[in-house]
Amino acid sequence: MEGESKQLLCGVSNLWMPSQGTTLFAAIKLAKEHEFTALEIVPEQAPQGDWYSLGFFLGEQAPTFYEKLAKHIMSFPCVTVHSPHIELNIASRNPAIRRESVRQYLECVEITHLIGAKVVTFHHGAPSLPVTVDKEEFDLLVAYNVEFALRAAELAEKYGLEMGFENLGGPTAKVERELLGEILHKVKNPRFGINLDIGHVYLTDGDPLGWIRDFGTQIKEVHTHGTYCRCDRNPPFINHSPLEMETRADFQEIFHKLKNIGFFGPFIFEIFAPDLLTYLKFAQQGKDLLLRVYGG
Repeated sequence: MEGESKQLLCGVSNLWMPSQGTTLFAAIKLAKEHEFTALEIVPEQAPQGDWYSLGFFLGEQAPTFYEKLAKHIMSFPCVTVHSPHIELNIASRNPAIRRESVRQYLECVEITHLIGAKVVTFHHGAPSLPVTVDKEEFDLLVAYNVEFALRAAELAEKYGLEMGFENLGGPTAKVERELLGEILHKVKNPRFGINLDIGHVYLTDGDPLGWIRDFGTQIKEVHTHGTYCRCDRNPPFINHSPLEMETRADFQEIFHKLKNIGFFGPFIFEIFAPDLLTYLKFAQQGKDLLLRVYGG
């Protein structure tokens, strides 16, 4: 999403905030005190090692919760919402799972509008288990994802939102760029693009500059974290580490490329940490690197 005022928008996500010893609202306040200009809200309590992330579940909150959330986030220049993904899959071959996933994703769009956020992104649908993505499987994945994206894009027009699918890796790793490109080609709506996860690129083709070249202004958000190689692991790449641990990407080159196409955020730091203050410290270090490229 191109920043209208050219203000650099970067910040943190509750998905990566450890839940022990604090509350969601206290963590949001602390993020604001650290002078982050963007905040991502994820309606999920995801397992992150020894803890669950600070979060909530769709359909379980009273209206007063969202009123309180809107008040807590209103001072951030940019707020985004990211879909829940645990046990959900909008391209599942199980129709019941697919329907429930679509329902929750569309509810995410409504929540985005309700709390005054302007960007909402989603995990695209993919095979639940590793399979060969042949032409038949590829076409089916495109069809399911496009079916959802067209419904979501109607709401984007209605509410004035930007939205997109995040690149993931996993079963679709070998065709990830082609898959997202084909989905956007069929959706044909400038409000619907991608959430470029730089670290996840190294679970696919390892060419972040190529992704920036191919998707350009269709990039609505960037998930940012380090990736380093552990040859004793399969896959060998460890994601969601501090940017300083990066061994594959030249972040300065990537950030310069994004700046050159007019992308000023939101950048959201997705970094694993043992506690909230450490997460905010890692994100601050990432912010400092961004500022060296973007100025300010």
